[in-house]
Amino acid sequence: MSEMANRSEGTKLKYQQVLKDFTEWLGETPDQVIEQRKLDLKAEDPRDQRRYEIKLKAFVSFLQEKGYAISSIQVAYAAVRSFFETNFMPLQMRKGDYPTGESLGHRAATKEEIKKLCEKISLRTKTLIFFLKDSGLRIGDVSKLKYGDISKQLESGESYIQISLITRKNKTVARTFIGPETVQLLRKYMEQRKKGTRNVKAEEIAQDSPLFRQRETFGAISRSGLSSLLGHHIIRIGLEKEISAHSFRKFFQTQLEAGGVHPNWVQQMMGHKLPGVEGSYSRPTEQQLRDVYVRAYNFLRINPVLVTTEEIKSLETRLEESRQRTDALVHENEQLKQVITELQNRTEQLIAFSGLSDEVKNMDKLAEKVAKLIQKKKKDQSTTK
Repeated sequence: MSEMANRSEGTKLKYQQVLKDFTEWLGETPDQVIEQRKLDLKAEDPRDQRRYEIKLKAFVSFLQEKGYAISSIQVAYAAVRSFFETNFMPLQMRKGDYPTGESLGHRAATKEEIKKLCEKISLRTKTLIFFLKDSGLRIGDVSKLKYGDISKQLESGESYIQISLITRKNKTVARTFIGPETVQLLRKYMEQRKKGTRNVKAEEIAQDSPLFRQRETFGAISRSGLSSLLGHHIIRIGLEKEISAHSFRKFFQTQLEAGGVHPNWVQQMMGHKLPGVEGSYSRPTEQQLRDVYVRAYNFLRINPVLVTTEEIKSLETRLEESRQRTDALVHENEQLKQVITELQNRTEQLIAFSGLSDEVKNMDKLAEKVAKLIQKKKKDQSTTK
């Protein structure tokens, strides 16, 4: 376990459980496995040297027969190999030994399923579900959040709250948000905690108070506790074989991509590490992430936007003002048409007058020529006489 210090708590527990299952399947203790491995590596027979490589392949077949998902089998395969590597006796597996296959797993939840899941449940559980579908965070990361992580934004009346944290699993930064639906529920949940209930005393919420607490105490609810809580309600609606707590994370990614958010940006909100060049050059600002999140939020929204009576009256007033402005513009347009028509008529008259003037000028020139000819003729006649 000390060799896995850089792994998440969830991975440590999973690997520990796999080692327990593997050694029980072998009928040996971990210490016995280590001692036998030392002897095998010194054996002359290659089959003895590869004893545990062969046993790991058999263990994989055993898990497949039990109906384990391919993703779970792959984790088990990695966990067993990790045990031998940690003890400086790595297994020499061949390329084709790695378990492959199509993993169906749990799919993304739908809006209808989330609605059904939220029927007849506590405010705390509903707020948790909405928080997960709005943020896309892993349940383990949500379990570690404190009230102080969002208090300033929540108390200042923000509709969209930004959340930044280092993920437990990948140790990467997740830069995500929650929208109006969840913010409204979160405010109600905090007010409920401050006032208390018949069974739970009023809580004085501090900056280091857990964002989601245990039902009857002020302590933080663990990752496994949150997972069990959600699992209980998923079983209640009969979807335990189709969705899980991770399905809300898949819902987040699916809906934002459907809303036109670039996949790289969605991955950064979720705290995934981008590979190669994508990770180096895809660096949106916090404002850019907020803008695309707000524009796509209707794809995450479960309930339609409710409009109050005052908002309806305001919209009706604005519509009437818009109609009046439209009528005024139509009237101005008619007046402009009349002006344009009058200008066209005047233009035609000017064109006609301009043509007549030219003819008059031509006639004047002709008269001058005739007069000159007459004078010349008179002179010629006088000379002749």
